[in-house]
Amino acid sequence: QIIVLFLQFFFEASKFSGKKAPSEAFFLEHIQLIAQTMENELEGIQMAMGLALMGFGKRGAVLSTAALKVATAVGPIQFKSASGQCEPFSVAKHLTTDTLRSRLGIVG
Repeated sequence: QIIVLFLQFFFEASKFSGKKAPSEAFFLEHIQLIAQTMENELEGIQMAMGLALMGFGKRGAVLSTAALKVATAVGPIQFKSASGQCEPFSVAKHLTTDTLRSRLGIVG
């Protein structure tokens, strides 16, 4: 699916630094797009969107706050695993670790 490829690109783009990195505005625009469309997508696309949100949210405090707002609103992503034993994927859980918050300078 083409949408999954685009989302994978966005996740990979979240790792770029320096001149290769898209602007914060680019990421905020895509966080908003994910917020508007995520709930109506198929499981695989929701997972790709969740990974993109997680990558965006690890770039800086502003992006983390925006991504966390969306992740919290959407909640954990239900998915079927091969074993059937995985719990839902929580983007919010990954964006609220003490280590990440400390690295981004987020207090409270």
